[in-house]
Amino acid sequence: MTQDEISAQAVRAGAEFAEEYTQRERVRIAAIGLVLGAGVLAIGKLWLFPWLNAFAANAACRTVMGASGIVVLFHGLLVGLPIQCALIAAATFGWRGSKILKGGQMPPAGEKVMRRTPIVRGNKAKTFGYLHMLVPLPFLAMAAWGHLQALTLETDAWKRPRNCAAPLNKQVVAPPAQIRPPAPQPQQQPQPQPQPQPQPQPHAQPAQ
Repeated sequence: MTQDEISAQAVRAGAEFAEEYTQRERVRIAAIGLVLGAGVLAIGKLWLFPWLNAFAANAACRTVMGASGIVVLFHGLLVGLPIQCALIAAATFGWRGSKILKGGQMPPAGEKVMRRTPIVRGNKAKTFGYLHMLVPLPFLAMAAWGHLQALTLETDAWKRPRNCAAPLNKQVVAPPAQIRPPAPQPQQQPQPQPQPQPQPQPHAQPAQ
């Protein structure tokens, strides 16, 4: 049954409907979502992924707050990331589920919707509330499974040879060949030209 059929059936039954967003509010929400999504993609492409690749390349030679870089890398990806997703799910779905259970209706009181949605009350609303509260559990299960996988990957990583002699995050580049200017040629001093010696004049003899 489609959403339109559910709405039509609810109208015939005289059901209540949740308040909808106005067209202006929908445009604003879509614009905010696009800006945030573009910002997340830009940060990931320009900073996060290059930094993660550089860290993974020398993880065995790094320490973070006293912990090995290998432990931080694998546990951060396989355990820390699912836990972060679980926290986000608890802050969004869990918070909404608590409002559903507290108010006894779905959608919760005071919440606007994007399209025409009938309000559900009673046990059916409580079921939706409990399902919202259970959303973080799959991420916690992934974190537990990731912990076991991280231990195996760390053991394999320690068996591999490491080369920590090169500076981290720095590529060794040979210095360019220096072009030396030609050595200055010694300047030759001009040799003095010999001066002609004056020829002696013959003495005139006196007349007798």
